[in-house]
This record gives sequence, C-alpha cells and structure tokens, in this order.
Amino acid sequence: MLHCFITCPTQVRTWEEVDMEVDEDEDRAFLLEAIHVVEQLERVRDVEDLCTDVAEPVQKFVGVTRITAHEWCQQQAVYLVKHLREGGDELRTEAMVNGEKRHKELELEVMQREEIEVTTREDAWAINLLNLVLGLDQLRRERITRELLVFGVVQGQPIIGIIDELFLEGKEIRIRDHKTRQRPTMPGEAQKRTARLQLMCYLTLLQGLFQYFQECNDIQCTGSSTSVFNAGDIARLAGLDLKMPLSVQVRQYASACSIRFLQNVKTVADAFQGLHQFGRKLDFNIGTLLHLRYEWQENLQVLGEEQFEHEEEWMAQQLSKHLPVLRGKHPPQVVPPQEGWKCQYCQFADICPAPNGLVPGPWSTS
Repeated sequence: MLHCFITCPTQVRTWEEVDMEVDEDEDRAFLLEAIHVVEQLERVRDVEDLCTDVAEPVQKFVGVTRITAHEWCQQQAVYLVKHLREGGDELRTEAMVNGEKRHKELELEVMQREEIEVTTREDAWAINLLNLVLGLDQLRRERITRELLVFGVVQGQPIIGIIDELFLEGKEIRIRDHKTRQRPTMPGEAQKRTARLQLMCYLTLLQGLFQYFQECNDIQCTGSSTSVFNAGDIARLAGLDLKMPLSVQVRQYASACSIRFLQNVKTVADAFQGLHQFGRKLDFNIGTLLHLRYEWQENLQVLGEEQFEHEEEWMAQQLSKHLPVLRGKHPPQVVPPQEGWKCQYCQFADICPAPNGLVPGPWSTS
C-alpha cells in the first residue's frame, strides 16, 4: 500500500508525541524518554505555523503519548514541555533511536512511503484523511495495517495519535502496540499502566470514528454532544477552509488511489466526504481486547504480549486528572512515594520539588 507522508518546505520541526520505555534491572529502572518528530503531519503544527490568516485561533491537537506521559509523572511531563519551549535539546537515547528504527521496519513491511511537500493546513489534513481511508482499506483487504492516524475530541480536548497496528480477528478489529526493550525482560506495572492508557485512548478515538460513520451523513452533521469524532467539529478546531482548492500534488495523489470515493477529491471537504462514504461500507466490530507486544532490541525476540480489556471508567478518570495539568489549569503532581524510584533517572530531578535528594539520570541528547 502506498502511504503518503508530508514534508514542509520551511523545514519546521516541532514535537507532539512523547514516547517512553523503561527496562528493569535488579529492581531498578532506567527511564528512556524522547520527543518523537514524525514526517507525517500527525502533529499538524508544522503546517499551522505557516498559516496566519485564520479567522479564529486554532485549538491545538495534542498527541496521545504526550497526554499519557502524565501517567508516568505529571511534573516531569510539564518540565519536558517547558524545556522544549525554551529551546532545549530533544532528549534522545540510543534505545529510543533503535525503537524508532524498528517501528519504521514494521511499517515498511506493509506499505511504501511517498513524500509530498505541502504549504497549507488544508493539504496536510487532506493527506491525513486520504491515508486514513487507505489504511482502513488495507485492513479490509489484507487484514492488517500499520501506522494508522486517528483523532477526535475527548473530554473537550482535541487529541491525535498513530496506532502501531490494526489487525482483524474474524470480523473484529484489534489494536496492537509494539514496544522495544533494551533488556530481555518484561516491563513493570508502572510502565504497563502508562502503555495501557495509551492504547485505551487509541481505542476511544477509533470507536469515535466508526460511530461517526454510522451516525452522520455529511460534514455538516453535528453529531451528539459526546461525539468523539465529527468532521465539522474537526474542521472548525483545525481552522480548515473547507472550500480551499487542494494543491495539484494532493489532488493527483487522491486520483491515483484505487478507491472510487477518493477519485474526485478537490477540497478537504471532499476528503472528509470520501472518508465518510468509505467508512459506511465497512462491516467490522471494534474489539475491546487490546494487545501490547514487547521485543528485545538486540535480536527482535518477542518477550511477551500482554492482553487486557478496555476500561472506560478508569481511562476517563485518568484523563480527568491529566488534562487539567496539560492545559495549565491545575498544578502538576510528583510521583507517589512508592514510585519514587523513577526520580533517580529523571533529567529534571535537580529542579523538581519532590523530596529524597534525587540526582539526574543517564540521559543523552545525541
């Protein structure tokens, strides 16, 4: 499957998602945290930064893993954003680079990349919508797809994320996330908890998309007050001009798709409509059993796969704690005493209000 990725001519480089991984060694943990800059406009900021003629302020879409970073430590997540906004270096480790490399390998097993340069937000969102259709079509035909973009509004917050893998179990869609590990051990409960919240957020966004397919007829449909995905709301929040003609490159990309609903896409409104028309033809259920697969980076050995059920109430409770902190409406909390071991490996330990005389951890900014 051909999958188009976006490049920005001004080389704007921003962050959106935070990914983290911890390995255990003799009951100690090493926190590996990095800012994940992706070519695809999951971030939307790359193009938004180029656009200044929007009638109303654009409400930013926040990456799922930026939110779930608060599950690890709210205070660290706040310090990290402040660090980057002040021009600090991205926090990258060898393990994180290896993890990114593995994710690209998995992606290229099922799709090809093509880059398209864009200068407008409308082009960027149109490509995202086209890729979403192509990914779902690949899932229908091949029973698997990877790197699927999902987005919507949860608890009033616009959220965006990329699902590692969707696969079919019968007629049920399942979500699987791939985690790579530096050491041949399964993670501890604190790490698993953060990953579970991540996958539950992905599931919620995917469920919202499929609910939209069934409930709404066009982009003007407002849906219910609790709708996670609604094309009109997404377009408004992203500040999209639904009538702006797309670039020649994007229109050619749409017409080259083998899906009839995308053949005549000329505006981002057409792309939303094509997504909706295609989605209404899908006959799948969304499974609530989520999958976390762990691999050892050294030889790609599968260390194990955890399966767990979606817990709507728990997810909502955690988000209600973390979103006010992310929005700056509530001060961040430090980790509880029983998870104080995390602080020994945190870059911001020397400025953190948490007690215990903590020291910075083994970070690399290479």
